[in-house]
Amino acid sequence: MSDAADLICQACQHPLGAEHLEHLVDYEYAVEPGTAFRIERCPHCGSEWLAPRPGSAELPGFYPPNYHAHNDDHGLVAGLLVTIRGWLRGRKYRALLNGRTAGRLFDVGAGDCRHFEELKRYANWEFAGVEIQSAVAEMGRDAGYDIVTGTLESMDISAHSGRYDVVSMNHVLEHVEDPAEVLRRCYALLKPGGHLIGQLPTNSTWETCFGKAWAGYHYPRHLQIFSRDGLGMMLENAGFEEANISSTPHCQTAISVQNKMLASGWPLTIEYGRSRIYGVILALSLPVELLAWLVNRSGTVDFLARRPAGT
Repeated sequence: MSDAADLICQACQHPLGAEHLEHLVDYEYAVEPGTAFRIERCPHCGSEWLAPRPGSAELPGFYPPNYHAHNDDHGLVAGLLVTIRGWLRGRKYRALLNGRTAGRLFDVGAGDCRHFEELKRYANWEFAGVEIQSAVAEMGRDAGYDIVTGTLESMDISAHSGRYDVVSMNHVLEHVEDPAEVLRRCYALLKPGGHLIGQLPTNSTWETCFGKAWAGYHYPRHLQIFSRDGLGMMLENAGFEEANISSTPHCQTAISVQNKMLASGWPLTIEYGRSRIYGVILALSLPVELLAWLVNRSGTVDFLARRPAGT
């Protein structure tokens, strides 16, 4: 574990410690870490970092058994949005093949690989990936996919280097201990000219509106929140070119509202991080989230970057 006094921003190499947010609360799962963490903001690029930095042994305890990623029941509204998301991603990933109908994709944080079945509808993909949860990774292997148990930082990538047309990483980079190393390894996995594509939260107007209840913090599981400038620097430093970072709609606003209600004392019953009225909150917040997307101010961004051809 490292104290903030020893930390620098991995995005721009500027010392941290100029601003901080303390006394954070896990509104979704009520996890109480053994360490009193705070969030340090980089005064140069605006990216934010959990401090002191947690060690590897602490991270598994941040993810309770009822974590939302383990829940199959999305509800009517969320389930419809998940279906639409699968359709959009399938088309977007296929477009990265530049007219070809087949390609290789490596997914960082592959889960149980059910989303691979959705992507198969749009192209003839050969899939592989890495998943930190051993039982979940085993489910992916049982489905016939080449899934490594562990993290991208620690896995042996020698057999995978330079093989993939696409590396995907959705809501992962904010969870990892060493995001710079993760991006370097993503670069190594790609063929020359291949693409890294993903999604993550970014600090925005909503962070100011909701304060500590902002869902983008997802405390203590999000170890860093990149600004757009910071993310662009990270991608460039890893060797990528043609980086594009743009707003995308997400359920973040609805979760922020739920968090704010809990912080204000509303007696909500929470299961898998969501209350019984979450579907209603989500439906009501959609117009606001869509407006933020249209004006490119959403608290969630899609990113796309390319490994240069010939490298």
